[in-house]
Amino acid sequence: MTEVTMNDLFVAIKDLSGDIGGIKTEIKDVKTTVNSIEKRVTNLETGMQEIRNEIQEVKADMREMKAELKHDIKKLGIKYKHLTQDVMDVRADMAELQEGTN
Repeated sequence: MTEVTMNDLFVAIKDLSGDIGGIKTEIKDVKTTVNSIEKRVTNLETGMQEIRNEIQEVKADMREMKAELKHDIKKLGIKYKHLTQDVMDVRADMAELQEGTN
């Protein structure tokens, strides 16, 4: 059995302290990396929420445009109906005029 000297203990403690210091540095690096990842995740979540909000705005705009388009189509249909009636009236008037000239 070998005898452990005080110097051996000091060397072992010094080595252990160095190892602990290295581990602390690695833990610090891991924490820094985790914080960086958390910031990125937060930025991604914020970006995704902004995209969701924009999609909702686009959907609302599309619903509004659809309603306006339906209204415009209805107005055009009514206008077409009136124009068709006007054409029929003009044709009837022309037919009367032609009969009157004969």
